[in-house]
Amino acid sequence: MRTPKLRVLLAMLLVNANKVVSVDYLVAELWGGAPPKGAVNQLHGYVMRLRRQLLCAQSVVLETREPGYQLVVPEAGTDIAVFADRVDRARDAHRAGDLDLAAGLLQQALELWRGSAYADVPGTPSVGVAADRLEEQRLSALELSAEVDLDRGLPDRVITPMRALVSGRQIRERAWFCFMLALYRCGRSADALDAYQTLYERMSGELGLEPGASIRALHSRILRHDGELDTLVCASAPGGGEPAHPAPPNPDRRGQATFTGTGVPVPRQLPVDVWRFTGRADLLAEIEALAANGDGRITAVIDGMPGAGKTALALHAAHRLADRFPDGQLYVNLRGHSPRERAEDPAVVLENMLLALGASAQVIPPGLAERAALYRSRLAGTRTLIVLDNAATEAQVRPLLPATPGCFAVTTSRRRLGGLDEAHHLPVGVLTDAEARLLLAQMIGDGRAADERELAELARLCGQLPLALRIAAMQLNSRPKWTVGYLAARLRDAHDPIGRLRAGDQDLSSSFLLSYERLPARCQDVFRQLGRFPETFTCPEAAELAGLPPAEMDVVLERLTDEHLLEQPGAGRYRLHFLLRRFARSLEKPVVPEALPGG
Repeated sequence: MRTPKLRVLLAMLLVNANKVVSVDYLVAELWGGAPPKGAVNQLHGYVMRLRRQLLCAQSVVLETREPGYQLVVPEAGTDIAVFADRVDRARDAHRAGDLDLAAGLLQQALELWRGSAYADVPGTPSVGVAADRLEEQRLSALELSAEVDLDRGLPDRVITPMRALVSGRQIRERAWFCFMLALYRCGRSADALDAYQTLYERMSGELGLEPGASIRALHSRILRHDGELDTLVCASAPGGGEPAHPAPPNPDRRGQATFTGTGVPVPRQLPVDVWRFTGRADLLAEIEALAANGDGRITAVIDGMPGAGKTALALHAAHRLADRFPDGQLYVNLRGHSPRERAEDPAVVLENMLLALGASAQVIPPGLAERAALYRSRLAGTRTLIVLDNAATEAQVRPLLPATPGCFAVTTSRRRLGGLDEAHHLPVGVLTDAEARLLLAQMIGDGRAADERELAELARLCGQLPLALRIAAMQLNSRPKWTVGYLAARLRDAHDPIGRLRAGDQDLSSSFLLSYERLPARCQDVFRQLGRFPETFTCPEAAELAGLPPAEMDVVLERLTDEHLLEQPGAGRYRLHFLLRRFARSLEKPVVPEALPGG
């Protein structure tokens, strides 16, 4: 194929063989962050040309499947599949002691390589990631071949290929193990010890680590001239030596990661699960169904009023789903509604995510669109879970979403992110009365929750709102002499009950105030008046009470609804939550009486 973009298209479809690849993803990869006008039409043209060229390929079909295309390839129809099958069979034969069969299979597998993978394909992030993965498989096969030759008693055949591997930028301890053992068995003990010293200096200088246990043990045995090294069977060594080490880790990387056997980091960034999580069974079931690609959505957006437990639900669901996403779990607080903090820049978030996914700082591009493309490429073909907590806007979230099936994102926000058409929206309300009482009882203990009537009254005064309920429980737990009835009376009789729901850094009034302060001035004015409105009202009624034109009031009420400071119990009707009503009243400026004459 002479057309570069046609080669890129074929490569991307092969990378995702037998999977549906969306049109949006293909356009982003073909043209980067700045597709031309008519890019979708150009893509369709490339697909038609590719289909014509594939007519001579038996059993390979390029199908149109929503929301894009799928290249249907037989399981054993590519060199990649044949290579992987022969290496797997060789590994099994090596373990079974059939060394000649293992050597023959590995030779056949490695002969399939005719240069670097995708060498004639112009560079795109997804193709680059796929090429890196294939190169890792090739190097692992070379290391396995070296182990087989050592077990066959052919150490002289190992030295040259392993010297090439240990001279590379990546530190591959498995290759170093084979190299040192081959040198020793060829009577070059001094060279084997020099090799260890070189490895030690590289690892301590570049990674701040010392060689792994098997390499250190081999070094000690070479120093002792251990005769058993001449008969050491590589197939019995755990993992065939130590894994490869990637580039030195970035000290600023957020979160923790484990590593696969090839040195690829697997991020495990979920914060601790919520203590005494209660209720939400229907929402949890819905999130789990979405994560299984029940309707092809790539994210669930959990939104609701301040204190509704959005983050708690997202984290609890993520912990339940973690085992289904073995390639990692990413978490980021986007700080869209955090006190005294600006919302996170998505470009900065992408940098941290890419570092967590194993990208070196040197390959991360500067621009948002380019970083987003590389991020999607890193996620392609993986099962990764992403939690985007406390989002501010659709523009902040959109670059952080995965683009292909297999990955799934859970997003939380106080705002209704209606502009994310690829999202499944899950509004979160207050708990039921039974759930609210159960949460209180679980947190304070059955002994203090024995009086069902007092417990129900406290739950009612907390508006069945999870944050208010948890603050009340924390107050009771920190004041052993208080009873449930006493706390309920304090809230019932207080001039400012919202102000009394505070425990440590958990403060209900501050949580409400954060949403209020981010409203436009006109919306703030109306919100303060809502505390004096009827329990439910219509737009014309609110306009008359506030003295505003109905059209202007409609805009204000819809904004308050989008911010989850208003509820809509029915079409055209509005309602203020019990606690938000009390909060709105507390914001009204007190009337200062005029001074008396002569005062």
